[in-house]
Amino acid sequence: MTYGPPGQPPQQPQPPAYGRPGAYQQPGAYIPGQAQQAPGAPYPGAHYGESSHPGGTPPRRGRGCLIGALIVVAVVVIGMIVVVSLVINMVQSTVDSAMRQIDGALPNTLSASVEPVPLYVLDERPLFASTRAEVDAMFEKYSGGGAAALVPQTVEGRQYAHAFTMTLLDLKTAFTFMTGSVHTSTDPDELDGRILYLGDQAREYERRFLAGEDLNVSVRINNRDGSISELDGSSPIVDTSEAEAFARSFTGAPDANGNYAASAEELASHFGIRLNYEMSDLLRYCTPPEILPANELLAAYCYFSPEIIYINQGYGDFSGALSNRSFVDVIKHELSHHLIGLTCQTISPGITGAINEGVTSSYAVLFLGANYNNLQNTRYSEYTMTEHTDALARQIHDNRTCG
Repeated sequence: MTYGPPGQPPQQPQPPAYGRPGAYQQPGAYIPGQAQQAPGAPYPGAHYGESSHPGGTPPRRGRGCLIGALIVVAVVVIGMIVVVSLVINMVQSTVDSAMRQIDGALPNTLSASVEPVPLYVLDERPLFASTRAEVDAMFEKYSGGGAAALVPQTVEGRQYAHAFTMTLLDLKTAFTFMTGSVHTSTDPDELDGRILYLGDQAREYERRFLAGEDLNVSVRINNRDGSISELDGSSPIVDTSEAEAFARSFTGAPDANGNYAASAEELASHFGIRLNYEMSDLLRYCTPPEILPANELLAAYCYFSPEIIYINQGYGDFSGALSNRSFVDVIKHELSHHLIGLTCQTISPGITGAINEGVTSSYAVLFLGANYNNLQNTRYSEYTMTEHTDALARQIHDNRTCG
């Protein structure tokens, strides 16, 4: 029942005017016989802001589809994650099983393929003790001034000797650090080779030093003022090999006056030496040798004026001496004093003893080409040449042995 306005009787309820089934009209559709809604006007019976759907707001079909799609995607992703997780677990399980099998088999494989071998210790090798003792003895021999006594007494000479002794000290120290079981090897030849190498190095450095050759080393020295000096072991020895070769082939020739003074001066110049005919100048630095009388002393050399050979014009037959080829050989004798002085830092080394003059004449004959007969003097034993003086001269020249 429908209630009308106040004062009117109630009306009978009427069925809803939906029309016949299937005849639902879309809002705004064209219906013959009915007035058409103007384009853009609201649907009949509806206003903006209100629902035209019976009973409330109609469902929003677009949002529902999106939510459904997201749910489907989420289900698919979750399924894929589950599948991937299962696959990873299966692979990990397989790998773990294989590793357990390898771990179980590896020790047996290694123990079956590797045979134990002896382990050798460096300082227990037969050569170690003897080679170490040799290097230690070599260092003791040349340290404490031993090496310095064999070089020129100059800054360069002392540096050369110091570089040599420091190099020996390094080799000596190397043997100290090689003691102990930390230096081991399964190859004994490798250990023996290391010992032989250090021993050979020490012997080679000694050979170079005694020969006056460059050592080719690098030695760093901390000075007292905090600075650092580096020594390379350059030889301070004057190379006289070319001058000696010239002397061996030089015989000289008389000048227009028939004397050999000019030839003697030419020979001396190759060694950086000049002739001084004022014998009195010798007394400024040295005392003439007492072996010969003054009238038998033709020439002399003084270590403290190494660039000069003094000629005695008071010699008994001075003019005859200058006109004789033997004058050139006398100069070779004095040049030998000079060369021995370069090697031994004295013209009277300990190795020559009382026969120093005889050794000097042997030196002149063997290495400067002097005539043996012109220098041989049997009147004074100190000047006499023998096989012994020859041997001593060779030790000085070839081995630089002085003491």
